[in-house]
Amino acid sequence: MLRAVGATGVGLTTIGEATATDDGVRIDTIKHRGETLKSKLVPKEWYQHETRVDAVAGALRQQYEDIKTVDGVGLTGTDRTVAGKRVTRPIIYTSESASAVSVPSKRDGISIEQRETPDLRLDTCYDQDYDNVPGGVQVETGVPFSVACRVINSDGEPRLMTCAHGFKQCEGSIKGDELTQSDRLIGGVEDWSVGQDWATVSLSASSPINGFDPGVVDTQRDVLGYVTENGIKDLISTGETVYHRGRKTCAQSGQVKETGFVFSNCEGTPQEDYGKYIRMSTYTESGDSGGIHYKRYKVDGKEYASVIAPHHGSSNYGSYGCPAYRIHNNHGFDFGQ
Repeated sequence: MLRAVGATGVGLTTIGEATATDDGVRIDTIKHRGETLKSKLVPKEWYQHETRVDAVAGALRQQYEDIKTVDGVGLTGTDRTVAGKRVTRPIIYTSESASAVSVPSKRDGISIEQRETPDLRLDTCYDQDYDNVPGGVQVETGVPFSVACRVINSDGEPRLMTCAHGFKQCEGSIKGDELTQSDRLIGGVEDWSVGQDWATVSLSASSPINGFDPGVVDTQRDVLGYVTENGIKDLISTGETVYHRGRKTCAQSGQVKETGFVFSNCEGTPQEDYGKYIRMSTYTESGDSGGIHYKRYKVDGKEYASVIAPHHGSSNYGSYGCPAYRIHNNHGFDFGQ
């Protein structure tokens, strides 16, 4: 386990687990049930720089946590490179009335961006039926939206994950609220998070649906694992194409652009944790809420989908969702099989 690299003494555990090698730093990028499925060797200099960025962002969160016009501090991609790999910088999200907030342009040699928090469009819409429900298809609660994928809870039981805002989560408990597909009962809500905007549904004994398919609709890929925190930062750096499936826009793609975006989903609801959302450039519309954002990868020649985030909503800047690694770390869910 890396604690520090080189003469800087910078602690490197702040952006996740990593292993020092003679050639650089090896980071975990995809994990499933506690095991690393994919890892990547990155330059030591890039890793050190990203740790400094995280430290600056953490200091800014503490500095502005009591300022009402500052909504949060995250990380955004840049065109600057270190050791040939693009780096991030802190971004401070502020409300329209934040003109009086003093935001430094740079701290400890790290540039800082300020941006107005976008108005988010939460999504809802429709389509066909599946006897084994895969990720990305239509479900309903009186209004139609999408599902992310099959997940496994901490007791090893399969569940179907979708968005909490498809239910009336701001009005109180949604436990037991029914999820259907064309008036066919799937089951009731078992667990949910308002702050992270997910809900899991267990299959009802009276449901005519057979179960939850581990695959992603209209692909030959099963879901297996989630993209780690280091993996998200690597996606921002590389600009690798990522993918989305949802009921309204079907198949879309884009890039991961930012991490650390903070939203308050219901008035008066405390944030579960700082920096819980990521932004992607992927185009989405009403009806895609709850759908799956994922990364393609292969293991032993077989193609899989690793979950980046369930879809939360969209704005003019792109799509948003709570990272799957945070859902796993906070609530113990594994994704796919």
